[in-house]
Amino acid sequence: MGLLSAKEVQVQVSIPPLKGLVKSIGGKWVNVNSVMGELVDPHVFSLSPGQMSQVKKADLLMVVGTMDFEKKLLKFRTDTVNLGASFEQENEHLWLHTKFLKVAAKAVAENIIKKNNAAKADVEKNLEAYLKSVEACEKFIKEKRAEITQPMFYSYHGVFYYLAKEHNLNEVYIQVNEKAPTPRQLLTIINKAKKDKVKVIFMQAQFNDRPAKMISSRTGAKIVKINPLQEDIVDLLKVAVEAL
Repeated sequence: MGLLSAKEVQVQVSIPPLKGLVKSIGGKWVNVNSVMGELVDPHVFSLSPGQMSQVKKADLLMVVGTMDFEKKLLKFRTDTVNLGASFEQENEHLWLHTKFLKVAAKAVAENIIKKNNAAKADVEKNLEAYLKSVEACEKFIKEKRAEITQPMFYSYHGVFYYLAKEHNLNEVYIQVNEKAPTPRQLLTIINKAKKDKVKVIFMQAQFNDRPAKMISSRTGAKIVKINPLQEDIVDLLKVAVEAL
């Protein structure tokens, strides 16, 4: 049974981008925390007993559903809201997909209202504003895409899979089989980057930037530092496409 007062809905989310999303939709009606910090590598992250305790106490638990530690959360709480459940998992960075953001925003609003019906008017207003911001971002990306002369870019870990797929861009990964390239592999990547005349390398905050710096020094490509786990994903997507 939902709450009928101004009491905040206590929300735990798996990653900071969901924290930003829930704050945008829930506003004053939610208190939201991310179990993982924004500078942590999700591939090696594991939940502490203290975090599991907080997860257990929360009114709502929300995940993207694509990462291993999230799958543990789904088993831990059967009422977990899996925001990515309706998407085919082509790439784990689903939260960087504008279509996901729109679907997830609606699900977040629905679940907050279920927990506290008093929040309905504010949450629906916030949802409308958020959806407009995502649609404006999509329009911005299309406009910028028309100006891009080099559709190929390099990234360390392949975070912009969906951006590339939706807008006919070509993302080349620096990592090899999800590991830092060996010296020999890096030389091969540098030679390819020269042939590709790559202009931009996206480097994530969670990884060692040495390989990207070496490619940049040999090719003249600029390094654009990004954090795919920042709270404001709409802003990140704008920054990314503007850099190309």
